[in-house]
Order: sequence, then structure tokens, then C-alpha cells
Amino acid sequence: MIEKVELFDRSSMLIFVFITLFIFLFSLLIEYHNYTKMLEFSTFVSDAKVISQKSKSKNTKTYYILKLKLANGKTAYVKESAYIRDLVGRKVRVTLFIKELSFYAFMRGTFYNAHIFKIYRNLSAKERVSKAIKALHVEPNIGEVYSALYTASPISSELREKVSALGVSHLIAISGYHLSLLAGFIFLLIKYPYSFFQSRYFAYRNRNRDIFIIATVLLFTYAYFLDFSASVLRAYAMMIIGYIIYDRGMKLISMQTLLVSVMLLIAFIPSLLFSLGFWLSVSGVFYIVLFMRYFEHLHVGLIFVLLHIWLYLSMLPLSVYIFSNFSEYHFLSIALTMLFNLFYPLSILAHLLGFSTLFDGALLLLLDFDTKPLKLEISSSFMAIYFVLSLLATRYKSAFYLLVFILLLFFIQEVTHF
Repeated sequence: MIEKVELFDRSSMLIFVFITLFIFLFSLLIEYHNYTKMLEFSTFVSDAKVISQKSKSKNTKTYYILKLKLANGKTAYVKESAYIRDLVGRKVRVTLFIKELSFYAFMRGTFYNAHIFKIYRNLSAKERVSKAIKALHVEPNIGEVYSALYTASPISSELREKVSALGVSHLIAISGYHLSLLAGFIFLLIKYPYSFFQSRYFAYRNRNRDIFIIATVLLFTYAYFLDFSASVLRAYAMMIIGYIIYDRGMKLISMQTLLVSVMLLIAFIPSLLFSLGFWLSVSGVFYIVLFMRYFEHLHVGLIFVLLHIWLYLSMLPLSVYIFSNFSEYHFLSIALTMLFNLFYPLSILAHLLGFSTLFDGALLLLLDFDTKPLKLEISSSFMAIYFVLSLLATRYKSAFYLLVFILLLFFIQEVTHF
């Protein structure tokens, strides 16, 4: 059997690093130019899209925090009256009052004093679809779940706390995981009809390559519909890079492939450096590749089960560190993630065929669990050990098994809180 090689050897990898560094610096230069344009005057007027609208309370006063995506692609957070109507998905015209704005704050997104002086009448296509999906379900929480699954719409704080306590936040927020399931779903839908015509009329064509191109176009359209969220963008880029590597007989599942994908994305879109969703998505892929490094020889069925257990354990410290929520039902995330591989494409099919409420009963049962989430804290020293061992595990098997041992101890410690 011919052993598959990595995408780059050491010398060509060095050249690639210099090229991506040049692209990164050029991209930063463009971003800095946009930054200086914002600082030309004390006010900056821009069209923006309202990504989310969250209610907050302080000193008996209630108000909204709106997350806006400006025309230049940057994120702005603004405070608005509690009496403003629901603007999620709306396009608005906003004036930002700029006093002090660092380049770092510009890149990562920050709060501005602002005034929304125009609300465009028409809803975006994404918001229209979201509202249509919600209208198909009697129970509001179910409508929110499906809307989040298909259109990446924000969910209420109550529902967010519920899914976080169940350990299924990663299933609700659209990411590369969802994109990979959609890619497989599209492949299965297209494969047999396309094969029928291809074998009769254009047998000279590469079937898998043609189906991949069709799936890529469809997923690009969907990613555009979702405004190219960081995790979806990462997944889409990795899918294309991965296929190019696979098509050329090179090693697909490797740390180098992940590194190349991340470097290219950051080189072209430097603001991804400050995206939590992007880095969580990258972390998930990192631990998948790490698992496959040592267990790719196992039977595919065993890999499926062990990989889901491993991903739960390996991402648990990050999840608790960032979100702090943990409940007695949190471990159900393993089984629910396995079931999600079937549920997600079947639920899409059910909605397309007019059986949108098919899984509503099961979802209601799940959301009715009497979860009592605890707010847990993780020390920085533990997280440092976790990160160092994760990096060492890419080279040393002993470090990998030590990481597994520590993760199991961590899980047991969290469970004993109940």
C-alpha cells in the first residue's frame, strides 16, 4: 500500500508560511485603512445588520444590547431603549459616536455610543425564512431551536441556558459539524440521479469531482445566506482544501491540513483571530485529528462511538471554562450528538415535505428536563496543563494517554458536584 504524503515538506512549508504572512500583513493594512476612515470624524455613519438583540437590566432599568454587523464587516455593540421593537435580521442605518477607538477594539468589535435613525422596511431573506420556520411550530422554544438550526438565528437567554446545561450548545449553533452533515446529505441526494445520467451520456466525467462541485456551490449559497459566520467559513474553507488534498492522493486527516486551513483563513480575514466561535470550531477539528492519529486503524463503527466520547471529554474543559454551566444531564451530550447525525438531515427533509412537527414531541421532552445547572470555575493552571498536554499529544502517545487520564478525572470531579 502506498503511504500518503503530507501537503508540504519542510522547505515548501516554510515558503507557504512566508506567503501567508505577506497576505496577512497586506490584509491588516487594508483593515488599518478602514480603521483610519472611521477616525476621520467624530461620527461614523453606516448601514448595518442587526445580528442579535438581548434584554439587559441594571439598577431597575431595562434596555437592549444590539449586536450589529457594519457594512465594513466589523462588529458593533450598541445600547438601545427597552421600548424599541424587535430588530433582529433588520437592516438599519446607524450613527456611531467615536471618542476613543483602538485598532484592537476595531478588529474584535466593541461598544459604541450610537443612534439608529433609520430602519429599512424589508426583512432580510434569512429573517423571513426564520419567521416562517417559527410559524410552523406551536411551542415557541421548538420554533427557536429549528430557526437556530437552519438560519443561525439567536435564541433566548432561557433556552440558551437550557441547551448549555444539556451540553448541546454545539448542536444548536451552526458550525462545520452541520456543514459536513449537509455535505453528506447533498452527496446522497445527488449521487444516484447523477450517476444514472453520467454513466449514459458523459461517462468520461469524474463523478465524485462533479458531485463535489455541485455540493460546493450549494453550500456556498447557504454559507452566504448565513452571512459567512466564522465557524461556517472555517468549515467551508477546510472542505475545499480537504478535497483538493484528497483528490491528489495526499494525507487528508492531519494537523498540517488543519494548520494550513487556519493560516489561510486568518491571512485573508485577520478579524477571525478574535472570534470565539472560530477557535472553538478549530479546537473541535484539532481533537478529531488528534484522535484519528492514534485510532484510525479501528473499525469504523467503533471509531464513531469512541470519537463522540472523546470529543465530549476533550471539549468539556473548554465548554465549562467559557460557559460555566454543568448539569446532571450534561453527559447526555454524547448520545444526543450521535443521534443528531440522523436527526439533522431527517428534520430538514421533514420540513421540506410538510411534516415539520414530526420531532416536536421528542424535542419538548428533552427541553422539559428539570436541569439544575451549576456555575463551575476552572483554574487557569488546569487550563494551561490541558493546552500543553494537547499540544504534546500531537507528537507523543504517552502525552495523549496522560491527557485522556486527566480528562476522565476532570469529568468525574464535575459529576461529583451532584
